[in-house]
Amino acid sequence: MAVTENSKLTLMSYIFHKFIECGLTTSGQKFSVNYLGMFKTYYDRMLLINVDFSINAAINCLINVRKNLKKLKQNSVTFGGIYDDKIKVLEEAEVKIRKYLRDKFKVAEIVEDNDEPEDDDDKFYGIVI
Repeated sequence: MAVTENSKLTLMSYIFHKFIECGLTTSGQKFSVNYLGMFKTYYDRMLLINVDFSINAAINCLINVRKNLKKLKQNSVTFGGIYDDKIKVLEEAEVKIRKYLRDKFKVAEIVEDNDEPEDDDDKFYGIVI
């Protein structure tokens, strides 16, 4: 299913379909867990009732998009640009989620602690309102 910006989808569904198209995820369950940081049926439930990202899901998705974008950009240098299509989709998702957070929840930015902990799970992310 080719998805365009004019499709009548929530932003979350639009991003999910773009991720499916380029191989960034393979199912709603994996998208829910790996990108949204939610329980595995979250995406399917929100799709069923036609509801977009919650603030927590949107923030988690933005953080995970940024993590994957950073990894793919590093790998792209090593492997000669084979991840360029995925990088483009992740960059688009980052821009759209930031705009969604700004417009819907008045969140200006999600900032990352500049200290580099050994584990990404120990990073602190702050909300700028």
